[in-house]
Amino acid sequence: MIKNGVDFKYIDEFQKIDQIIEEKPTLIHFHQLSPFYHANTPEETLKKANQLLDNIQDLKDSGGKIVYTMHNPLPHNRIFTDIDKMVNNKMYNLSNHIIVLGPSAKEIITKNHNITTPISVVKHVSFKEFYGKKQDKKRVRKEIGLPSNAIIFGNIGSIKPYKGLEFIINAFMKFSESQDHKKNSHLLIAGYSTDNEYVNSLRENYPKNITIINKDLNDTELIKFLSALDYSIFAFKDIWASGSVVLSISYKIPVIVPDIGCMPDYVKHSKNGYLYKSKDQNALIQIINDAMNSNNLEHQQQSCKEYARKYTIKRSEQEFFKIYKQVLNK
Repeated sequence: MIKNGVDFKYIDEFQKIDQIIEEKPTLIHFHQLSPFYHANTPEETLKKANQLLDNIQDLKDSGGKIVYTMHNPLPHNRIFTDIDKMVNNKMYNLSNHIIVLGPSAKEIITKNHNITTPISVVKHVSFKEFYGKKQDKKRVRKEIGLPSNAIIFGNIGSIKPYKGLEFIINAFMKFSESQDHKKNSHLLIAGYSTDNEYVNSLRENYPKNITIINKDLNDTELIKFLSALDYSIFAFKDIWASGSVVLSISYKIPVIVPDIGCMPDYVKHSKNGYLYKSKDQNALIQIINDAMNSNNLEHQQQSCKEYARKYTIKRSEQEFFKIYKQVLNK
């Protein structure tokens, strides 16, 4: 495929990465490295990681250029953290150019790592062009079995520990101790988990105004569940950027997020959502209360729409190819 005069190939078959590197591409842009080397044991993971890094070094030694997008300080599905840190530290110097998804991430890297590799910020593309239209809120609430008139908060996607779902549920249960809050608010958690024990632990003793659905959502169902929400709510423990946050904003769903990583780069308090002090349950409860009592929801939805209008696929492609040209011309 030719784009902007460049023979461009997109690869998502992780097992073929060694073959791709052996073809000696002029430039290779990595977005996620962990799928290329994560394995079931630390020994196998380290072996695959070192092999990948050696191949990348060989490519660079032969004149190939390396661009690396660092989405987060560590992968979401981390098992062998020391190995992930080692890979990232080596990629800082192996790369000809590093891309991050927000100014805050660039500041963190610059402050904590002594590197000379250029770093550019390319904000996460809106997902509005990837999925279908937002669905009718009243209809999908009825189909899912949710109250039609409540303010519904939700976390849609995978059901995994790194998302801090216990923290959200506990805060929402405390918020719901008021009968008015319990009657007029609802929390929806929907997505897929292979860990039934973990899902069952989330379901223990939760009140009727919390719904947890363990289901593998296809693209249409993902947007269906998202369309039922008034606010998306997140409690990441350590993160820079989040596709789930951008997905919500892309579909005019204001977000409630902790004030960590690049979240302040994406969320402007009271404008397209709310920021709260990370790991502070009382702060989250206060924000839920603020959202419940706000007359600003429609304005926040319009602010979210502005993000989707601005950060298009075309814009991201232009920014990427500008970086590629800089790298190739050095």
